[in-house]
Amino acid sequence: MVEPHTITPQDVVAYRCPRDAHLSPDGRWIVYTVRDAAKALGASEQPGELWLANVADGTSRQLTYGAGVDQSPRWSPDSTCIAFLSDREKPGQRQVYVLRLDGGDPQALTSVQGGLDAPAWSPDGRALAFLFTASAAEPLSPGADMHVMSRQRYQRVYAIDVETRSLPRALTPEGSQIHEFAWSPKGDQLALIAKQGDDTPSGWYTAQLYVVNVTGGEPDMLRQIGHAERQIMNVTWSPDGKQLAYLTSFVSDQPLWQGDLCIVNVERGEVRQITPRDMPFSFTKLDWLEADSILYSARQLDGTSFGRVDPQSGETKTLWSGYAMIGDWTVPRISVNAAGRIFAAILESPDMPPQVYTADLDAAHQPWKQVSHLEYAPLRLGRMERTSWRADDGLEIVGHIVYPVDYEAGKRYPTFVQIHGGPAWGWLPHYAVWWEWWYQYLAGQGYLVLLPNIRGSTGRGTAYTEANIPDLGGGDFRDVLSGVDHVVALGLADPDHVGIGGWSYGGFMTSWAITQTTRFKVAIMGAGLASWESYYGQNSIRDWQRVYFGSTPYDDPQLHHARSPLTHIHNVTTPTLILHGEEDHDVSPTQSREMYIALHTLGIPVELVTYPRENHPIIEREHQLDLLTRVLDWCDTYLKKG
Repeated sequence: MVEPHTITPQDVVAYRCPRDAHLSPDGRWIVYTVRDAAKALGASEQPGELWLANVADGTSRQLTYGAGVDQSPRWSPDSTCIAFLSDREKPGQRQVYVLRLDGGDPQALTSVQGGLDAPAWSPDGRALAFLFTASAAEPLSPGADMHVMSRQRYQRVYAIDVETRSLPRALTPEGSQIHEFAWSPKGDQLALIAKQGDDTPSGWYTAQLYVVNVTGGEPDMLRQIGHAERQIMNVTWSPDGKQLAYLTSFVSDQPLWQGDLCIVNVERGEVRQITPRDMPFSFTKLDWLEADSILYSARQLDGTSFGRVDPQSGETKTLWSGYAMIGDWTVPRISVNAAGRIFAAILESPDMPPQVYTADLDAAHQPWKQVSHLEYAPLRLGRMERTSWRADDGLEIVGHIVYPVDYEAGKRYPTFVQIHGGPAWGWLPHYAVWWEWWYQYLAGQGYLVLLPNIRGSTGRGTAYTEANIPDLGGGDFRDVLSGVDHVVALGLADPDHVGIGGWSYGGFMTSWAITQTTRFKVAIMGAGLASWESYYGQNSIRDWQRVYFGSTPYDDPQLHHARSPLTHIHNVTTPTLILHGEEDHDVSPTQSREMYIALHTLGIPVELVTYPRENHPIIEREHQLDLLTRVLDWCDTYLKKG
């Protein structure tokens, strides 16, 4: 019998969990992946394989084995085959494979060179479509290895015939970057979220909705449907193929789906927004299975939910809601089949590790059937609970308190405030064994942790999500300070021992906080920003800065200068640990170097740690071990003992 223990860095890198669960169209099976939290040096991605669950008897078995990373499983319409992506032939180069349930090895459908993603079966099951970006062209001279920014390589939709396995055929023309696509019910059209003339990830922020006919030979021209002022995502067809539903909102990151529900007539282009901006939750996933009902999944400031929404009136009916997380870590979601009677979901809560479940959709309040049985190390975790307080302008802010593992009532604790990324994201009740989520790790070492879902977070409609536009470092920062006041007033936090930290947007909020107050005794800036002026020219998603500021640094240099931490750097007294991946394309590591040089020059205790080969997330095993060890050491040195 293994005794429960508090989380260690070794627990984090050894963590494996289910992802991407999909119910088969006939409702008999659930396919899902099991992915590692970390990868070894030299590996292309975190290891993963496919698993299959039997809905009837609640058992699971591993489907794929061997080298490579298997991911993105998708059912054929007749439930006999699973398409998936794998790099089993060449590390780092994904191909499309098909595996039949009646036996045999996976068969490769493609042999391409370049980026490949998002496989999707045609409604008749004869073809598989996918997003594809061709590899860079060969250098113009022998031995040259330059990167030419003007040479455009668009991500397009291709399809391959499953039976003949002929060369993939382009379904979208050159010159349009496709960020998302969906087959029409008849399979004769694709709905596309696309940007013409911009092959960068930044184009998503101004992408529009299009439809293209895919029954001909050469790709047709795209036909724009309506016009969106905000980002659009999660496009889905009505059952009769006459309308499209999608979500729209200002969002900081493409994977973080959320927004208002809009419906557009495909022929006339008439757009209707059918839900108000001040919803008590944020839609994250849509499934339009019946003419008069759209199934939604949602994020709340204090949990997740799913239900039905009327496509005419916008009226919603919650089928399930809980202090738990459904789906993957980015987007709360469930999986349903066309009949819409049962669903599959990955479910986890602060004290329950993730497993795959299934249940009747209209009896979701009843206990769900567990169909995966992954084993997890027994851990002693801090109690996590919802809390709320009023900001200085009266707005209610919701967050979570994570208590030290051996919490004693009446005792005040050194407190760490962790700010989430995004900002269009939010802290949810996860089972937090993850390199970027330090709160349970710190709770195991005697810290109280506050997780504030400050304005700009998702979980209370688009009005709340957009409430920090164009005010980054304004109201959202004051929400953090009022949250600290809240946990002090509750008698939980030691006001003289409060620290702050976070990753990405959380890293910016950290660097900003220490220039605005001396209240924080320790800071951990992960992949954060030092200067909005220089950041704009250093990243691959710069348009999100224009969205959140309402301008570029060239249009309104005074605003971007005023909200840059470096502008106020002489105010800093806080010892700061700075962490960054050296290949980060979302936030250039130059930002961290600028912050380090400034603090070092001013004589502030500071340490900069960069991780080779890492992009925005840190995924190599040894790097995660190092990062977590440094986080705790820095807190122990300057917060607990300081």
